[in-house]
Amino acid sequence: MAHRLQPGEQVRVRTRTHARGLLKPAIWLIVLCLAAGIWQGYLSRPDLPFWVSDYRGAWQITGYVVLGLLLFFGAVRPLWRWLTRVTYLTTLRVSQRIGWLRVQRRWLTLEAIERVQMRQSRRQRWARRGDLQLWSYSGHVWTLRNLPEIQRFTQLVEAELYSVRARYGYGYPGVAPNGPASYQNFHDHSSDPGVRR
Repeated sequence: MAHRLQPGEQVRVRTRTHARGLLKPAIWLIVLCLAAGIWQGYLSRPDLPFWVSDYRGAWQITGYVVLGLLLFFGAVRPLWRWLTRVTYLTTLRVSQRIGWLRVQRRWLTLEAIERVQMRQSRRQRWARRGDLQLWSYSGHVWTLRNLPEIQRFTQLVEAELYSVRARYGYGYPGVAPNGPASYQNFHDHSSDPGVRR
């Protein structure tokens, strides 16, 4: 689904959270595949108790249902969330699109951002990922977590902030922006009908 842009707005960066977040689902998938093989091998043994051998088909179905549920919650759902959560930096705002059919949109306009702060743990620094905090003039803090190439992304946000402040004639901490009022708030909703917040 295309990102909705305001007139004159241009996309500078389009990114997702760092792919390292898919490591746990990948490990979970491998473990479940091994568990399915072990379960199938166990049910094929000739020395099973009668309460297992007499209902071998039912036990197979039960085992695969359980494995399917674990696969969905442990691997498929995290992968789907990673694929459908996209972060944008445009010439007017920082925004996120979450979901595919039921889309949730969040954005904070550049005019409303007072400062940005990059945060990295040691593990994040090794993978060149990190969290970016966006501080608005109203005191709201929005944290974008596990962004790849966080230093580069922070530099690009600061560059766009500089451009917006130069355009509207402000740039000192504590001075409220004087751009269009419709772009000064943090939005956490979607105009799509049936969106689940």
